[in-house]
Amino acid sequence: MRLSLVRCTLFLLLLIATTGVAVGSPVTIEVVLTGQDELYQEVVRRFEASHPEIKVDYRTEQFGGWQEKLSVLLASDQAPDAFLLSWAYFEEFAQLGALLDLSPMLTRDHDSMDASDVFQAAWDAGSYQGRQLAIPFLPGHSMMFFNEEILQSTGLASPQDGWTWGDFTQSAVRTTSRSAEGGPNDRYGIDGINYWGFWSSHLFSHGGSFWSEAGDGFAIDSPEGRETFQYLQDLIHSHGVTPAPGHELGELWSSGRQTFRVGGSSVNRISSEAGLAYGVADFPAGPNGPVNSGGILVVAGNKKTEHPEAVWTFMKYLLSEEALQFRAANGQLPVRLSVVQSIEDPSLRRFAEGIASARAFTTRYYAQLVGIINTHVNQILRNEQAVPAALDRLQAELEGYLDNVSR
Repeated sequence: MRLSLVRCTLFLLLLIATTGVAVGSPVTIEVVLTGQDELYQEVVRRFEASHPEIKVDYRTEQFGGWQEKLSVLLASDQAPDAFLLSWAYFEEFAQLGALLDLSPMLTRDHDSMDASDVFQAAWDAGSYQGRQLAIPFLPGHSMMFFNEEILQSTGLASPQDGWTWGDFTQSAVRTTSRSAEGGPNDRYGIDGINYWGFWSSHLFSHGGSFWSEAGDGFAIDSPEGRETFQYLQDLIHSHGVTPAPGHELGELWSSGRQTFRVGGSSVNRISSEAGLAYGVADFPAGPNGPVNSGGILVVAGNKKTEHPEAVWTFMKYLLSEEALQFRAANGQLPVRLSVVQSIEDPSLRRFAEGIASARAFTTRYYAQLVGIINTHVNQILRNEQAVPAALDRLQAELEGYLDNVSR
């Protein structure tokens, strides 16, 4: 009997050591996600069923105002134990030192959770200065969609892996159909090139960057930046394959009057509803390969949580094949290669594979910077400013903004 008691005691001590969760009453962690509330409620229910030692006090918040609200909660020590962060704000919270360092736990559990099956670009979205401060949760990258019927009717092949920006330009020119009356074209190669998802992919694939190497300034006024924006200006004014900003012509894509379109996974639904025969490709490759611009929503932990192991256990479940298969069946893109490969829809599967080349345009001051950038980009594309002068002004304005927020 004494031996049995000793064994029982050793078992309990081992359980506590390996899980970090107290035996007895379940610990409670507060979790905030945004988006599909009913879906996440079911994810939480399934987690609690398999982890009775942990109770999740889950709630949803509106995505638009959550980041600002979280700042207040962190400042007043009332933030939840785990929470969703937009890729556009992740680095701001990382710089505050408010996020739980997951690196030791990830190193410890790397093999048991099959972490190598998660796309490296997805892991990178939650990494900051060599530390893993969040797990990838939901991709939000962009890719290039193309109208297969237009390409076939002009004798052009669909984009293949490794296609280049020169290939894209050639296809856009050949599939643009001029109007006989001299008005808007009957068909365009592409529309919406002022969108950062397009131009940042060109910039990154040519070795350029938005932030300086040290991360404390900007590098958009660079040889690579000038090459990118000159390329965009030429698409409009030399090649005539896209309308200038302010002259958009409505639903070119859904009406079959546009060869290429930049978009997210929702384009898959739009294309299906319009009855289009379409395909999905990585952005064209530059010297640095293809880059699918965009970001990945992450889930981070509160550095001040009293239950870091319980938080990590919940995060591991979010990344588990079980949870990702369930979410994929309900329309969310997974971040595990094995789950991506099980997606039946070939176009959606191809889009999900694009996570491997995803890279965020910026992870700091996104909303404010986009407003500054768009003004200058649109002036370039309307041919109101020469590229070098426009980027000089843009760089100065960006640096001025950074100086103000750094004070």
